[in-house]
Amino acid sequence: LAKGDDSVTFAGKVVKLANDIVFNSQKISPNATPSEQLLNLADYQTKKPSKITYGFQGTFDGQGHILSGMCIYNDERPSDGAALFLFTGHNATIKNVSIVNSYMGSAHENGRYAGGLIGQIGGKETVIENVYIQAGVHAQKGGAGGLAGDIAYSTTVKNCIFDCVVEATQDTGDR
Repeated sequence: LAKGDDSVTFAGKVVKLANDIVFNSQKISPNATPSEQLLNLADYQTKKPSKITYGFQGTFDGQGHILSGMCIYNDERPSDGAALFLFTGHNATIKNVSIVNSYMGSAHENGRYAGGLIGQIGGKETVIENVYIQAGVHAQKGGAGGLAGDIAYSTTVKNCIFDCVVEATQDTGDR
């Protein structure tokens, strides 16, 4: 999902998570800043994001499962961000999932759009519900948030909790 292919949007499709997934057993220190976490987890990188234009437009149902130990790190493309879902398009729904002991970082000197779940909500009518996020989030330039790095269009958020350390040089907040 972090990789993305311009022609694959999952519009009208439902993706279901069947099990918990542990990407790295290396645990993030709850007292470390996102920058410190980056140094600790650089060798455990889960995914370098790819360029996405259209974004995820389907339904992702985590079915109550947990994703842990993710380290999604982007130091090459400043506007592509870092998150499980880099970009959501129209009518995306993400629900019933927990992300814990994870790190999302956009470390390019102009890096932005880092989020605990979504880098940039770029489509109308996005719905996020029953999501728990415990992660470190870092965007070098800005556009960082516990839930999303940037929210560009109408978004409905229901029953979500994010317990994140968010770090950026500008434009951070409760997203």
